[in-house]
Amino acid sequence: MKHFSKLMLIALSFGISAVALSLVPSKPAGGAGSAPVMVTNTPLPVSLTGTGSISGNVTAAQSGAWNVGINNPGTSPVPVRDMDNAARRVPFQTGVFVTLLNGVDHNTDATDLSTFLPSGKGFVIEHLSAQVFMPTGQKALLFVGAIKTTGAGVGFNHAFVLEPQGTMGGLNDVLVVSTPLHAFADSSMSLTAALDRLASSNSGEVSGGVFVSGYLVDCGAGSGCPIP
Repeated sequence: MKHFSKLMLIALSFGISAVALSLVPSKPAGGAGSAPVMVTNTPLPVSLTGTGSISGNVTAAQSGAWNVGINNPGTSPVPVRDMDNAARRVPFQTGVFVTLLNGVDHNTDATDLSTFLPSGKGFVIEHLSAQVFMPTGQKALLFVGAIKTTGAGVGFNHAFVLEPQGTMGGLNDVLVVSTPLHAFADSSMSLTAALDRLASSNSGEVSGGVFVSGYLVDCGAGSGCPIP
C-alpha cells in the first residue's frame, strides 16, 4: 500500500511540473540589429543590354574577323600602287646631249619630256649614266636635273663627278659616270644637263651624252603625278 502511494506522489509531481512549464511565456530568438554581409570573389561577369553607360577602364577582346571599309567616293578614289612588283612596271629611258663650243666654259642643254613621255605618265628615274669627251688634259663637272618648262619649279638638280677613263685617238679624254639615282619627272618638265669646263684654257670642243632610265607610273587626272 505504501509503495503504491509513493508512485502516485511521483506521478503527481511530474504533472505539476509540466503544467508550470507550459505557463512560462516563450520569446523568439533574434539578432542584435542588422549586420553587413561581405562577399569576397573574383570580378563577376556583367552584361549590358539596351542603353547604358560604362565608366572606367574596359577590356575588350576581338570576336571573329574584323572588316575595314573605305568609303571614298568614286570622284576621289584611294590611290593604290604595287611598287614592289617589278613585273608590272613599264621600263623607260631617255637622254639629253650637251656640248661646249670652243672658247666656252659652261653650257646647258635640255630635252622636253612632254615629247617623249606617254600621256598621263610620270617617270621614276633609277639610274644615270653619262659619257663626256674632253680635249686632252681638261676635266668637267656635270649637273643633271629636271625643271618646269613653263613657270618656276625644279624637280631635282644634282652634280656628278666624271671619272677619266683614258685618251681616245690621242685627241680627247673620255670621262664617264654611272650611278643609281632616285628621282622623279613628268611631262611638265624638261631634263637638263649642264657642263662646266675645268681647265686653264677654254680651247677645244666638248661633247657629252646623259642617259637616265627607270619606269613609268600613272598620273592622276588634273592632280599631277604623285612622287612614289
